[in-house]
Amino acid sequence: MFSLCDSYAPALSGVAEFARSLLQTDYTLELHDDEHVTAVVVVANDQPERTLAPSDYTFDASTGGLTIESSVLRASDTSLHVEVTSDCRPPVR
Repeated sequence: MFSLCDSYAPALSGVAEFARSLLQTDYTLELHDDEHVTAVVVVANDQPERTLAPSDYTFDASTGGLTIESSVLRASDTSLHVEVTSDCRPPVR
């Protein structure tokens, strides 16, 4: 409960913090030793895709942990795609 004469900043801050807690920003990927995360692409409701800058996410190959910066996500975002590449492998015969 907040007084009409007081600042609404604390209430708005609480709402924003609650909304941030609802975002999933941590994922676990199972990659082979020769595979690497090369891009993270976010898809919005109306389907335009945008590729995140490498500074917008971190990937820890030792744990498989992918973390997206919550500040780069928008309310219209619905999913994300992780692009993975691998080192050259000899053809299987």
